[in-house]
Amino acid sequence: MKSIPSCDLYDYLEIACLFRYQLKLQLEQGREISGIATNVGTNPQKEEILYIAEQGLPDKITEINTNSILSMTVLTPNARFQQVTFRQA
Repeated sequence: MKSIPSCDLYDYLEIACLFRYQLKLQLEQGREISGIATNVGTNPQKEEILYIAEQGLPDKITEINTNSILSMTVLTPNARFQQVTFRQA
């Protein structure tokens, strides 16, 4: 079983949602997704989820299990941070 991101890393997810940052996420298995961070929460399986409005599909909200995030790059200018590494591939 994978653990949820540590509190300090989870804070970055919450900040990204608060300011609706445009993100590029590097995920497991070489996947990448870009979009606007909208919310964090827990799904019915009790997994921590980051909700992303995908780039080019603003009406489509994608659920990203936080355990699958390797790194997060902020594309929004003048953001409070630019990149966070959650874990190595």
